[in-house]
Amino acid sequence: MWEGIRNYLPKLTPKECEVMIALYIDRLSVFEAAAKLGVEPNTVSTHRRNACEKIRNEMEGK
Repeated sequence: MWEGIRNYLPKLTPKECEVMIALYIDRLSVFEAAAKLGVEPNTVSTHRRNACEKIRNEMEGK
């Protein structure tokens, strides 16, 4: 997964990048990533969802 998304990191906000790295490089769970980043688990999920949407749109050429 990481190989497919790393080229799109410049399109993401800094927080979205932090979340994607925590989840896909550090291999943390949503709860572990939230604790590491000092945010709520729902915030991690929101950043991941937004990042995935941006990456998907870039891949589709939108």
